[in-house]
Amino acid sequence: MKTPEVGDVYLSNDIKVTPSKPKICICVHPAGLWFFLINTENRKMYDCIPILKKNNSFLNYDGYISTNFPFKLDHHEFQRAKFLGKISETDIANILNKVNKSKFLTPIQKTKIIDSISLWRVNSTFK
Repeated sequence: MKTPEVGDVYLSNDIKVTPSKPKICICVHPAGLWFFLINTENRKMYDCIPILKKNNSFLNYDGYISTNFPFKLDHHEFQRAKFLGKISETDIANILNKVNKSKFLTPIQKTKIIDSISLWRVNSTFK
């Protein structure tokens, strides 16, 4: 059984968006299987940060990480998702900064995501 890490990127057909289509998502809380989506547009309501193709070889285009809401995949959905790669350390730092300042996430969501990223950083090979 595969296990995600903070910053791992997957392609999932199971994220509930309208219209329904495969979505690229980034793990931000492995224990909860929480993910932020990568979108093509920078919409204010998604509280986005940019993610660049030049720093992330799995991307086909520059995009935007939506930080307003973590999507949860159940274990079955996660097992069907396709691993694409890992975002850059800079992108993980940008997510941490955005989550710290977020007005969209609940205090519990913020704490769980910040704790997950902090724990990952302690154990990371990016040091």
